[in-house]
Amino acid sequence: MISKSALMMGIELEKLREYLSLTGWRQQEFDRRWLVFQGAEEANAQDLEVVLVADRNASDYWNYFGQTVELLSALRNEDIETTLRRVQFVDMDVLNVRNVDTGGYDSISLALADTQVGQLKQLIRYAASSEKEPRPYFNQAFRIGDSMVDHFRFGQTFRGSFGLSIESPLHRQEQHLRSHRYEQQPSLFDDDPDSYEDVVVPPLERRVMERVVRGLGFTRISAAERNPDILVREYGSGLNGNMCRALVRAASDKEYVMEYSVLWSPRLSPTEDVLHQAVVRLNEVSYDILTAALQQLRTIEPEVYRVRGLVTNLGAESDPLSESTASREVAIKWINRPDNARPVKVLVHLNRQEYVLAHQAHLSWSTVEVTGIVEKVGAIWRLIDPRDFTVENLPPSHRSQLSLL
Repeated sequence: MISKSALMMGIELEKLREYLSLTGWRQQEFDRRWLVFQGAEEANAQDLEVVLVADRNASDYWNYFGQTVELLSALRNEDIETTLRRVQFVDMDVLNVRNVDTGGYDSISLALADTQVGQLKQLIRYAASSEKEPRPYFNQAFRIGDSMVDHFRFGQTFRGSFGLSIESPLHRQEQHLRSHRYEQQPSLFDDDPDSYEDVVVPPLERRVMERVVRGLGFTRISAAERNPDILVREYGSGLNGNMCRALVRAASDKEYVMEYSVLWSPRLSPTEDVLHQAVVRLNEVSYDILTAALQQLRTIEPEVYRVRGLVTNLGAESDPLSESTASREVAIKWINRPDNARPVKVLVHLNRQEYVLAHQAHLSWSTVEVTGIVEKVGAIWRLIDPRDFTVENLPPSHRSQLSLL
């Protein structure tokens, strides 16, 4: 039986219940004293059950609580503290940052702590800027970066070569761009069953964390290959030059070895490429690669494309006909990709009039075109800086709807 730690005693029963439910455990009907959960199939625990005491003041409450945590820890093959942290932070993503070389103190100087917190803020600020517009390098961060810095929280420090955590509460739900197939519409993509599936866009705070974690993974690969090419090539979904610089400066300009790891909130599944991201250790080789990538990223000029295809999905954060600046987004099946590559859905932000025009194009199954910079951000393709949105052969009956604007 594990001992009652301060971390365990700080966890409310409701958080453990939520964690169990979100990870596939099914609560069974029982009396008021007991909470019984049937095992999660995806964890190969379908023949198991856990029992909790409903009353926190009961004498055996912590015994059952501890047994449940021990079982969850064993199923994940991880230490007890990590499992407790997963439960404690069930409603947020957590980036753990550990200083490996701290001497015999398990602590760092105030000056270094100040530097690291400042550079982690820069890491988040420029990650958010790249989610708005994935540039290789920014002369100045976008305002959305400051909003994300305000959203992220400085969490508890932890012992063991000294670590700190950056927490990102998940308040918002993912956005669904709906797809509606009409019987009169001919299909150009009958061999592609996902053409009419909803496009799911995670909330910004999750996308920012995924970008950071994905970029750290690219850094590990680049360091192993002694080559910054993958970092440079994948800036659209990973690190921009400013983020590379922040990681180097967080180590006091290459002086300290640092480790980064993440705990994902089970409220929302991350994209597959970062779901099982291992701990990333950055050392002098890593920092040299990040510096080389920064130098190259400062010189890249993104390529502009004229995207042509059909509107398959539409979505808006609020009334798309209002005068607000709320997001209006459509997905276009990009059919004229270079080298005859397979068509993909590209998300495009449109203004009010363009959104209505896109909706009419969707209803009439008319081809649209728009110019911009195409980047793959995680699993999602986006068109950055869209302009010159046009519709081919829009029927007069549909074009007349634009007069209502």
